[in-house]
Order: sequence, then structure tokens, then C-alpha cells
Amino acid sequence: MSREYDLNDPKSKLNDLPGRVGDDDARLSVSGMQQFHGEDLSYASRIKRQQAELKAWCDETLRLKGEAKAKESAADAAYATRALEMDNYKTHLENTARQARTDTNVSLAEYQLAQAAAKRERERAQQVSELQDNIEEIQNNLGSDMLTENPAVGRSFIAANRVRPDHYKGMSPAEQEQILMERAAQRAQGAERTAREKSEQAAVDAQMEQIRKLGLYNDAQVASMRAELRKKVMEENQGLAASQYASKSYLDTHVFKNTIEASFFDQFNTTSR
Repeated sequence: MSREYDLNDPKSKLNDLPGRVGDDDARLSVSGMQQFHGEDLSYASRIKRQQAELKAWCDETLRLKGEAKAKESAADAAYATRALEMDNYKTHLENTARQARTDTNVSLAEYQLAQAAAKRERERAQQVSELQDNIEEIQNNLGSDMLTENPAVGRSFIAANRVRPDHYKGMSPAEQEQILMERAAQRAQGAERTAREKSEQAAVDAQMEQIRKLGLYNDAQVASMRAELRKKVMEENQGLAASQYASKSYLDTHVFKNTIEASFFDQFNTTSR
């Protein structure tokens, strides 16, 4: 009960109010150093709210995923059922089509066999007919002028000097002799023409050889003139080089005696000073 008991109370800090109760505490002052920029007193409660919201979102996501998975499973089951039905229907259609093709092939094979039999019968009848025609033709030709080689058959009944191409039996010995004589005359003319062409070609070759030799002589003259011209140009170049060398030597020894040589510039930038 003393006057100074509050100063010596060992539980004074437990009974005393904290330095700040909240952001709106009237005891806070600028120099109290109790409120700082960037502090977040509601951090814990906000984290709890955020965690609750995150849990709610996760639960909602799980529910939606479950519903989507259930829908997907139902869709897969429906698709599998539909696919099985389509496979069964496709199998039925394939069996029907296979049976139809088999029936068609059997009918086609029977039709083709009938056609082949009819074709063989027609060919046999045609062969018999052709054989009879050939026998009749042979018999007719044996007694005709075609095989007897009668020269009179090849002459026209309208004019004796005309020949029938459809009954012509060949040339007479006189006609053959005339053709041989004509061919001999043509060979002689060809030999004469060949000899004349060879003579003309020899003359042309001789003229071309003369022109070639003349061209070679002209080429030799041109080459000689070019060699002399190159020799003159070389001599003139040598004279010009000697003249330039004498002029340069005179300038170097008499006119430009104090010319700065390259060794003068080599002495710079040789040290760090």
C-alpha cells in the first residue's frame, strides 16, 4: 500500500498495457517508435482467410475435376459402346458384301465359261470354213494360169503392149537383156562421174594446200615482225630504266643530300619515356 509500490511491483509488466493495442491507439506518438511503414498487423488473420479461400478453391477444383472425370468416363463408355456397335455393323456389312461378291464372282465365272464355250464353238466353225475355203482355193490355183506361169496371162487383152500388174509373170529374156545393158551404161556413167569428181576434188585440194602454205608464210612474217617490235620495245624500256636510274642517282647524291631516312623515324616510341 506504499506510494512507490507501482514502481517496485514485480508484475507491473504483466498488468500493464502493451506498447500498442492497434493502429488507432491514442497513446501512439511520432517519437514513440511504435508504428512503422510497411507493418501488417493483420497478416496472420489474412493468411488464415487466404488459406481458407485456397482450401475452398481446391475443394471446388477437385469437385469440378471429379465431375469432369465422371463425364469423361461416361463419354468414354458411350463412345466404346457406339464403337462396338459400329464394329458389329461394319462386320455385318463386310460379311454381306463378301457374300455378294462371292455370288457375283460365281455368276460371272459361269457367264465367262459359257462365253468361252461359245467362242470355242465359233472358232471351230470358222476353222472348218477356212479349211474348206483353202482347199477350194488350192484346187482352183492348181488348174489356173497363176501357177502355170503362162506369159500370155500378163498381157492386156485391150493392147498387147500393155502389162497387167495383177497377172504379171515376169520379164522376157529380151527385156532382161535390155535392163542389164541399161545398168551397165549407168555404171559407166557413174564411174565417169566419180572420176570427174575426184579430179575436181584434187584440184580443190591443191588450191587449198597452196592457200594454207601462203597463210603459214604470212603467219611467219607476222611473228617475225612482232618479235622485232618486242625487241625494240624492250630496248626502249631498258634505255628509259637506265635514264631514270641515272636521274634518281643524281637527285639522291647532289640535290636531296639531306633526305630523312627511315632509320630516323625508327628511334621514336622505343622507350616508355
